Amino acid sequence: MHSRTTLLLSLGSLLCAGGASAGPVTDSAMTYEAASRTAESITGPVTLSQSSIAFGNGASVALKLVEDGVGGSWDGLDGSGPGQIFELAGDPGALLNGNTLCGPGTASYLVASAATRYGMKTLTLAVFQGDTVPTGADGADLCGTYGYDADDPRPAR
Repeated sequence: MHSRTTLLLSLGSLLCAGGASAGPVTDSAMTYEAASRTAESITGPVTLSQSSIAFGNGASVALKLVEDGVGGSWDGLDGSGPGQIFELAGDPGALLNGNTLCGPGTASYLVASAATRYGMKTLTLAVFQGDTVPTGADGADLCGTYGYDADDPRPAR
């Protein structure tokens, strides 16, 4: 399994919800369906807010917003907007099919950024390991990215 994948989430109405955040992830938890094969096999659908992320197998982890509106290429394609850097309270461990977010590494940071590709609004979540706050998807600590798209993300139940 290649450790780099792309986590894409449609932003729908999240892009400017409430104006409280420079980035795409807001306080309101939204559920996004996995679209890439990697996301389907590792995370399944995710429910994401500024305070937590939950995965398709029920595993979840608290998030702490470290920085909002950070420039950089977060999707590895030079097409993403400003990123929101989150610190994970801990690695969520084994997800679907026994896979983990960072392979043998320990996930420590998650970066969310928005983009529009082929007319679809997307959100890229890049996962990093290590103690250093990430500065871009080209960093050595990038260990995984996962692909999602959802034109109509669902409010979390």
